[in-house]
Amino acid sequence: MNEALTLLFSMIGTANGVENVQNWFAVDPAVAQRMHAATRQSSAFLQRINVISVVEKAGQKIGIGGGLTAGRTNTDNNNRRHPKAKHNTVAIDYVCRKVNFDHSISYNELDAWAHQKDFANLVNQNNEQSKALSLICMGFNGKTYAVETDIVANPLLQDVARGWLQRVREDAPTQVAGWEPGQIGTTAKPVKFGDAQAFKNLDAAVVAHHNEFVGDEFAARPDMVVLCNRKTLGDKYFGYVNEAGAKATEAKAANDLLVANKQLGGLDAIAVPFFPEDTLFITPLANLSIYMQTAGKRRKVADEPEYDRIANYESENLDYVVEEFAACVLIENLEYVA
Repeated sequence: MNEALTLLFSMIGTANGVENVQNWFAVDPAVAQRMHAATRQSSAFLQRINVISVVEKAGQKIGIGGGLTAGRTNTDNNNRRHPKAKHNTVAIDYVCRKVNFDHSISYNELDAWAHQKDFANLVNQNNEQSKALSLICMGFNGKTYAVETDIVANPLLQDVARGWLQRVREDAPTQVAGWEPGQIGTTAKPVKFGDAQAFKNLDAAVVAHHNEFVGDEFAARPDMVVLCNRKTLGDKYFGYVNEAGAKATEAKAANDLLVANKQLGGLDAIAVPFFPEDTLFITPLANLSIYMQTAGKRRKVADEPEYDRIANYESENLDYVVEEFAACVLIENLEYVA
């Protein structure tokens, strides 16, 4: 055990340029940037969105680009060329706030890993994967910044940070469907679908809301997707598979449908961990960002024998950003009516 701990502390200390990791230390910005990259690489979903390292705690969001920029100016008449802005929606600043990512590793877990040749890397990978899942969970469920968070009352980290969906609800309510006007979060106006409804199925609901809410400069982007809950996507394809007969050709067709890329309303559909049920989010993946301040990362790794564990205390300054609200639409309170 002592040898394993020495190796672990040495690895962390060497990576951060500090002698004693059991005291609080500020992570060097260059190291923080590498750690941000490692967190991103530990999750397939985070690899498809933006995880951006920023120097300042607050600043201007980047945007995803859009709009038409081609043109011509007759400079022979001394007319001045006027470059067009890459995006034309109202800019919203980002403000990185502190979030703790504290976790522990029991002595039993350390004993199980200590014989591994890359023991220290296994511990680090476990840390990054846990952090990545927390980032995704907050992104789709976070609503408030509580001074003292309560994991029992808010098991999906609703009180840790304001995630992407909440940013849309609060900062761009005109891009939200499923609520009475001016009553987001209080009075639902279900988006109903079914044989007797205006929308016969989820595909129709996606097409209609995509056409109505997403700005013309973004609507035809080839990277537009539908984010949803695994159950929502499963319910759609279960009907197709369940109707397949026992013949080999029918069974094969059903299986091919299951392994193919899933779609809703002609857009690629992605079932995301921790995504709310009865909700769809139409957006380019490039529209979703996590801004993480390189100078705001602090850490301490302590041996706590009184609890039979190693404790990793770590904090980041971060913010969730929707780069262009006009490029997305959030559909909530979906309701199937038979």
